[in-house]
Parts: sequence; structure tokens; C-alpha cells
Amino acid sequence: MDVVKLKAFCTVARLKSISRSAEALYYTQPAVSAQIRELENTYGTRLFRRVGQSIELTAAGETLLPHATALLKLFEQSRTLVSEAVGITNQSLTIGVSSMPSIHVLPQILADFRQTHSDIDVSITVRTASEIEDLISTGSVDVGIVGRTSGSRNRARLQNIALLQDPLVIVAPPDHPWVSRGDEPPSEDLAGQRFVLPPENTLTRRAVERWFRHLGVRPAVTQELTNTEAIKRMVIHGQGVSVLGRLVVAMEEKAGWLHAIPCRSLDLKRSVNLIYLNVDSDTLPEAARTFCAWITERFREQETSR
Repeated sequence: MDVVKLKAFCTVARLKSISRSAEALYYTQPAVSAQIRELENTYGTRLFRRVGQSIELTAAGETLLPHATALLKLFEQSRTLVSEAVGITNQSLTIGVSSMPSIHVLPQILADFRQTHSDIDVSITVRTASEIEDLISTGSVDVGIVGRTSGSRNRARLQNIALLQDPLVIVAPPDHPWVSRGDEPPSEDLAGQRFVLPPENTLTRRAVERWFRHLGVRPAVTQELTNTEAIKRMVIHGQGVSVLGRLVVAMEEKAGWLHAIPCRSLDLKRSVNLIYLNVDSDTLPEAARTFCAWITERFREQETSR
């Protein structure tokens, strides 16, 4: 079984692009094209045809696809079974993580996980949520931890488990007059306040702008910064207030440098989710099964204790 060629074939069939498949597989485009050509030589027929800017399966390719997918699944099952037969378990785990959880969630998770599972070697890949989905689908990453504001675009292929919520909050220095209120300020107070915010093309900024319009106010945005750490430093030094995720400011709030003011009228549902292939649990590598069970239980216990 030529696993590399079959994986390249299945990836191109799913993404309908040589370039995107090369990125997902961490190959060069010529390497992916060569693997497809060699597979076509093996079967003696074309497996893909170009339709406009996309690559589509031929009738022969459509016939091959379910068998190729099944062969790859059997290969992964055989690796697990052989390892168990000789008493060697897969003790390596690759976690794909998106930007925000990689900074504000994953370090504590890894520290806690390694206390009880020091025999599992963990490696980290930081990408966007959609890129991590592709890496999981091709087997390049075992599981993912990603920030979400909506469902997965590969919902049928991936399990998606919400671990914790990350609501937007107003962030102010501890001596700000709003801190003593304990609740979100009235709209007339917002109108006269200076804000330090992320750029207009971010989800957080769009949610804030919707909030402003809903309240009928137009506060002054005195600073627009792409770096979240820079935004927090500006607020700490009294250059305005901001709106950020609660998880993003948790450390500064604990240290007393910033204060997070709950804001229920800000409409952006954000969560941190665990994702992995929607397959029978026995087909996941043992280390991935262990991690998924551990992290799901960890956050279930935290939710119960609140």
C-alpha cells in the first residue's frame, strides 16, 4: 500500500487544489503533482480533470476515492494493532492550536497534562482554525484546540467539543470610575470614553462596532492596534479602555493590573473547542485518545465546580 500517494490523492480530491493540498500536507506542489501522476500511471488512467480554476475527480477517480479512504483508515488501524501486539504504544501526540488558545489556554493545559502523563511526548503546531481542520483531516495533526465563533466547516468529519467560553468584556485600569459600578456602563458614559481597539477587520472590532450602533453611540477610537499585548499595555497606562476576550486579560486581571467589566449586551459568542476526526475512538492513536478523554473530563469538572 503506497500511503503517501493515496493520502495525496484523497487530499486533492477533498480540497480540489494542488496548491492547497501541498500546504495541508507540507509538501511542495511538484511533489504532490508527481504523486498523483505516479498513482495515475499505476491505474493506467486519469484520476483528475481541471474544471475552470478547480480540479475535479474523473469517473475513475470517483470510483477510487472510497477505496483509497478505506485503505488509509485500515492502515492507521493496522499501525495501532501492530503496536499493541508488540507491546509498544504510540506515546507521541501532535496538537494543532489556533493563536488565542496557544497563548492563553494551552500552556496551563500542557502543564497539567504532563503531571499525570509524562510518558506522552507532545508537539505543538500553531495555525488558523481552518488550517488545523485540514491538518487533522490529512492525519498531520492528531487533535486541535481552536477558538470558535461559529461551527466547523467540516462538521461531518470532525468532532467539535466546547471546552470553555470566552465572553467579551470591557477592559479598564483598576482606578477607572467604571470599575466600582460592577456592571456595564450606560451608553451616555460610553459616548465620552476613549477606546483602544483591534483593527476593523477583526471579529472583536466588528462586534464592538455593532454594539456601538445598537446603543446609538460613537465613542472616540483613539488607538487602533493589531497587537493584543500592546492594547493591554495602553489600557494599563491609562490611554483608554478596550474590549477583549476574558481569557485574554485573565493574567493581568489576576495581577491587579486590569479590571474586566462584564458586558452582557456585547453579542459575540466565542468558545475554545477541542476538535478531532469523527471516527471510531479505536482508530485514534492511543495518545490522542488519552488526551481527549483527559481534557474533556478536566473541563467537565471545572464546569461542575462553578
